[in-house]
Amino acid sequence: MKNFLLEVLVQEMPYKFVESGLGQLKSAFEKLFLENGLKYKEIKGYATPRRLAVLVENLDSQQEDTVKDIKGPILKVALDENGKYTMAALGFAKKNDVKESELYQKDGYIFAKVQKKGRLTKNILEENIENIILKLQGSHFMRWSNFEEKFTRPIENIVAILDDETLDFKVIDKKATNKTRGHRFAQNKEVEIKNPLNYLEDLKSVNVYADIQERKDFHCTVFLCLSLSLSLSLSLSFFIFICLFILHPDCHSSWSHLLSFSSERVHHSPSFGYPPILSH
Repeated sequence: MKNFLLEVLVQEMPYKFVESGLGQLKSAFEKLFLENGLKYKEIKGYATPRRLAVLVENLDSQQEDTVKDIKGPILKVALDENGKYTMAALGFAKKNDVKESELYQKDGYIFAKVQKKGRLTKNILEENIENIILKLQGSHFMRWSNFEEKFTRPIENIVAILDDETLDFKVIDKKATNKTRGHRFAQNKEVEIKNPLNYLEDLKSVNVYADIQERKDFHCTVFLCLSLSLSLSLSLSFFIFICLFILHPDCHSSWSHLLSFSSERVHHSPSFGYPPILSH
């Protein structure tokens, strides 16, 4: 069993395509694995405005070997008047890489048991990934440079690793690698993905949260903390103002002046939406 990671890094995508593209990408790999008899535990999808990624856990390292009964020509064509195999039967045997002695008759036809060795998952992925990516559908797809292929936005990088092995293929002009780029303002601009299962944590080291739900939770936490901080600041400021007003009688005569002054500060410093008492 192996773990597989694919990440497509592009310029900023239309927001409607992020969810749609990720869904299409997951469905395409589900179909590929089904058609090739490859089992896996789970396909997870990750996305940001600039990247689409799938992580496949516990994927078969290769197809199972199979034995199939292959139907050949009808007996009257496969045998001559002496009961010997004709050129049609011998051609059928050669085509399926079996010996003449391994042919057998069944239901009026010639048959052969053909053993098929399972292909490596690595080879199946390398042959199909470019086609999967370029078959994604969306509005306002574009060409760039002098390429004929279209995609939602220009492709900047491709990460494709099977465990610790980098797959050997290209998407248009971008060769697959095990390195991706982080947030534009991150201290480290690039990170190497050595293990597909470490993908999310590796991205966090370059200030990228690729898990959509985790990113939502993170933003909610940040906004909640900011809201609480602002709320506490408002409450504390109001409390201090009231205390000063009560304890210092001189403040009574300047009440109107203070409010007038605060209003001017708000008027001349538009913008933060803070109450007058906090605009100082």
